[in-house]
Amino acid sequence: MALHAPLLRLPYFWDEAGYYIPAARDLLLTGRVIGAQEAKEFGLVTEVVPGDRLLDRAKELANELIAASPSSLTRAKHLLTSAAAAYRTIYENQAPLIRFLNSLNIPVPPAFKAAADVAINSQLRQSLERLDVDIDNIQSNLKEAANSQVPLDTTTLEFVIRKRVEAMAARFAERPDDLEIVKRFRKQLEAAQSLPFPVAIWEAQNISYAPLKKTIEEHRAGAENNEPEATEKMKELTGLREGLRILG
Repeated sequence: MALHAPLLRLPYFWDEAGYYIPAARDLLLTGRVIGAQEAKEFGLVTEVVPGDRLLDRAKELANELIAASPSSLTRAKHLLTSAAAAYRTIYENQAPLIRFLNSLNIPVPPAFKAAADVAINSQLRQSLERLDVDIDNIQSNLKEAANSQVPLDTTTLEFVIRKRVEAMAARFAERPDDLEIVKRFRKQLEAAQSLPFPVAIWEAQNISYAPLKKTIEEHRAGAENNEPEATEKMKELTGLREGLRILG
């Protein structure tokens, strides 16, 4: 097991006087790869296990997290959000330099690259988590990632948007005649399809199929008779069907 220094959480490497401790300075300047035992000595990890025990121990920790109180998980999430905000501050201060170095094909210092990686992926994740998704904001973040040559954390980002789409599908299934929910659902799907990596929507399709088909049939006659409310709902529902890639 090894940890790459640029990926370390910088805010935790300051001493009480506000200076980098020697180990942090070493890692930030050299960007060297360290082993698991050395990482534990630095306080970067709390436990080291043999490779053949890694999966079992990960499952044990996952069960501990599941059993943890909601307040503990809320505090942990707050700490992670604070760390991401600290990285964002570092990145914003150094973004012009990062872009300049990238334009000249000069390697970006490891510490700056780490800040950019965490800051941009964190901001993109937050954009995808929003109930009222802002596609323009998502595209702006993607453009920022491209300009700063930041690799996307596609595994996490796909999970976030997929779960958001599935949650919206569940809301739609409960209230398929609610036009506002239909519009929000469509926008979530549009956001998912705007990303530069595939997002699995099969679960959302399964959840939505029956209520969508039933509601379309309920409004078909009204739309054919040019009733304004039925026509608007029919337009949104058929758009949702297309977004879900469900055949009519």
